[in-house]
Amino acid sequence: MVGVRSRCSSSHLGSTRRGHPNGPRREPGIDGIFAASDAVAAGVLEALREAGRSVPGDVGVVGFDDSAWAVRCVPALSTVRHAARLMGRRAAEIVIGQIEGAEVEPGGALLDTEVVWRASA
Repeated sequence: MVGVRSRCSSSHLGSTRRGHPNGPRREPGIDGIFAASDAVAAGVLEALREAGRSVPGDVGVVGFDDSAWAVRCVPALSTVRHAARLMGRRAAEIVIGQIEGAEVEPGGALLDTEVVWRASA
């Protein structure tokens, strides 16, 4: 694994940049990135910094989870907060219902989320 040098770094974040080694340089027209998790977004912040792109000046970055990563990053990470416990409970209810023979509604279950705006977007 490749380590990164940022206040929100972790050795597993190296894989974020390995997947797209020149991503921020290759696509200078990108002005926003929504990452699948706050940890991935932290790696995106580092990759953008190394590419000479400013956040949020050049590129806005938003993560997902509102985890501890979000407030440890510089700049603080905008993120999408979701009710993880409610999501787990609802998933368990659906699975138990299936086991008991209930029909599953098409489209799954929709739960509310909240955008938490911080300095990265």
